[in-house]
Amino acid sequence: MSRSAQMSYDYDAIIIGGGHNGLTTANYLAMGGLSVCVLEARAIIGGAAVTEEFHPGFRNSSASYLVSLLRSEVIEDLQLKRYGYQPILLENSFYPDSKGNYLLLTEDEAHNQAEYRKFSETDGQAVNAFYEMIEEIGTVISGQWLKTPPKLSGGGLTDLIQAARLGWDMKKLGAEALSL
Repeated sequence: MSRSAQMSYDYDAIIIGGGHNGLTTANYLAMGGLSVCVLEARAIIGGAAVTEEFHPGFRNSSASYLVSLLRSEVIEDLQLKRYGYQPILLENSFYPDSKGNYLLLTEDEAHNQAEYRKFSETDGQAVNAFYEMIEEIGTVISGQWLKTPPKLSGGGLTDLIQAARLGWDMKKLGAEALSL
């Protein structure tokens, strides 16, 4: 096609990024009857859900744990199991550094504490406190995932009540959690 030729595309929505969130969004919009275009800079789509060969014979998904947090409602709505979706939960995590040191975390808390002590006497306690705080924050946030956010401007009484409830839930978290 010559440079002077005009191409016209008509989409209701354009999604920038073909990661699992972009693809999920595009799918829901298409299911709602909209014409959707997904643009991805890489030659492969899927984002954090992609398993790639990083060295001949070695494959890894750099952020597969995040994908395992995909909500069950989304898995069902998009019939992902029909297309082969099967999360594989890992029982351990391995973190090497360039000097040959490593941190190997497993399901065994005593093992993990010994691993942390290789680097610091206090990190094990600190990471447990961090995980507890994340759990607390996550409980508040996950309660909002499937709710339409309240309008910050021009909303009615219902929006004001929803915003106040969310604010109260966040306030109950305390100053330390809110400072993250």
